[in-house]
Amino acid sequence: MGAHVYKYRDSKKREADAVIQFNDGSWALIEVKLGNEDDITRASNNLINIANDIDYEKTGKPAFLMVVTKNKVAYRMDNGVYVVPLCCLKN
Repeated sequence: MGAHVYKYRDSKKREADAVIQFNDGSWALIEVKLGNEDDITRASNNLINIANDIDYEKTGKPAFLMVVTKNKVAYRMDNGVYVVPLCCLKN
């Protein structure tokens, strides 16, 4: 893909497990959660809060926000965050 992967932590001590920066300058935030639906909801809200605090004039809006899980089904939450099983992220 030619993308770069970084860890994210801000001055408010919020974290995202991965930030993917693509060659075209677009980016995405990813959180990995192996817990239940409550954990997934908290992770998605965390990603949204982080993304909302980023200056889009400098970075552009995120291409996507994603929570990677142990679940068997991929879906898009009502808040727009993608929930994707780890087993889907393979060649």
